[in-house]
Order: sequence, then structure tokens, then C-alpha cells
Amino acid sequence: MCNAVYWNREKENDMGWLRNFIFGVDPAHDDAGLSKQVRDWEAEKNNDMSPQPDDAADSEKGQEKERYDGNQHTEPSAYRTASGAKVLPTLTVDRVEPHLSNNLANLELWITLHNRSPYDIEITKVDLLKQSADPDRFLRAGESHEIRVYRGQTPRDRAYTKAYIDVKITGTGDYFRQEYMINYDLKTSGGANWYVPDALRKSLPPRDI
Repeated sequence: MCNAVYWNREKENDMGWLRNFIFGVDPAHDDAGLSKQVRDWEAEKNNDMSPQPDDAADSEKGQEKERYDGNQHTEPSAYRTASGAKVLPTLTVDRVEPHLSNNLANLELWITLHNRSPYDIEITKVDLLKQSADPDRFLRAGESHEIRVYRGQTPRDRAYTKAYIDVKITGTGDYFRQEYMINYDLKTSGGANWYVPDALRKSLPPRDI
């Protein structure tokens, strides 16, 4: 069978050459003696097998998605870094304002809080000199506000060295506790010593509670 096909092909080539010599090139055949219809069919088949522009674009998108899925990153925001870590709240005490009685025995203490975080927070609790205050004060990003945190006897020593402020991130509901060191100003009246808080300085990063 194969020999017959080959012989027919050779015969067709020879006849095609003779025909072209006598009558000119037949538009239905090419220089190789193959039928133009066969050549067109082979060209169309090759075109169908070649990658199309849409297929190439889809393949490229698929490869890009695989690369992304294998190395995902969190988009940075006000609450998360690019690595996915939480952005901790930053709350500073910019001012401590004591109000003393004439004999220095009684103290009312006001502090100015400054929200230096990139998001809004709520001040939920302040622990200072064995007193707890619940100001429930909201501070926008960059906002400052003064609140009263103590009213009572003026300390006679430096026994209480730390204060704590609890903060809630309004956008996520996360709670943090910030620790502050109390700085005292020594005052004397009538032969007695009084220790008046005049500054609160952050000592450690806020703790997630």
C-alpha cells in the first residue's frame, strides 16, 4: 500500500512537471507538485495549532497568579504592615497638670493625651496612684485631649512608679495596655514633703490584651 502511494506521488510529480512545461503552471498545484488544496489544508492545520493571542495572555495570567499565590503579601494599611504584623497604637502624655490645694495636701491631676497612631482609638481606662478612671474618650488620628485622671491626697513618697492606660482600636476592636513611668516633683510645705506627678513617660511598647 505504501509503495503504491509513493509511486503515485512520483508519477504525479513527473506529470506535473511535464504539464507545467507544456501548459504553464497550474494554479491548482504548487512547485512541489502537491495539490493546492492539500497545501491549504496543511497551512490551516498549522495555524490552528499555533498559540492564539488570547490563549497566550491567559497562560501568562495563570503563571503570574501561580507566582503570586506562592509568595503572598498583605497590603499595608493603617492596621497592618506589609508583613502582616499589627500596627501598635502610639499614645503619648504630652502634658501633666497638677492642681494642688493651698497646703499641698490634696491633688487633682489632669493629663493631655495625644493619639499619634494612624487610626482612631478610644481611651477605655487609666490606672494611676491606686485610682482607676474610665474616661471613654475617643481620639481621632493625630488628635489631643485633656482628661482628669486623679483626685485625692497628694502622695507623700514615690511608692507608685507606674501608670497604665488601656486603649481600644476602634477600627478593629483590639485592646492594648500602655505602661508609663511616673516622674515626681518634690514639694515642701510646713516641714512636710509632697510628691507631685509632673510627667508620664512610656516605658515599654503597648501590650496586646
